[in-house]
Amino acid sequence: MKKRQLLSRGFKALARSDAGAAAVELAVILPVLTLLAIGAADYGRSYFAGITVSHAARTGAQYGAQNTYYSGDFAGMNAAAIQDAGDVGAIRVSSSRFCRCPDSTTDVSCTTTCTDPQNPQIVEPETFVSVTTSKTLPFLLRYPGLPTGSTVTRTVILRVQ
Repeated sequence: MKKRQLLSRGFKALARSDAGAAAVELAVILPVLTLLAIGAADYGRSYFAGITVSHAARTGAQYGAQNTYYSGDFAGMNAAAIQDAGDVGAIRVSSSRFCRCPDSTTDVSCTTTCTDPQNPQIVEPETFVSVTTSKTLPFLLRYPGLPTGSTVTRTVILRVQ
């Protein structure tokens, strides 16, 4: 019987001890902290990609807006945007040119002439360039209920000087 009493006292002492409580708490909270850290890393990657893609679109549009000659150089605008987005990797770029009369918001052909309603003279249409850049980022983990990644898209429109 002494062995049984000693064993019973040992279990009671172990039950009152909190020596393993910290390890159990760590085991419970560690997956949650890991998921939060990876989510923060995904958000940071998306934010960085958004800034870089935006700067790439602006660079491509600035290249095309230098003068009328460069406004038709779509390959040059695309190359300038891709070169500026070197840190993000492969991005999709599309560029275009369109014209508008000074008094209108509708697009016209760039070879037509416009009339100014305030001043009865014929004027050239204003030329604009538009560059759209986008990057698809896969998430580091697959989150339940969410898509496998996000797409960051930016468009910049500038008037040709």
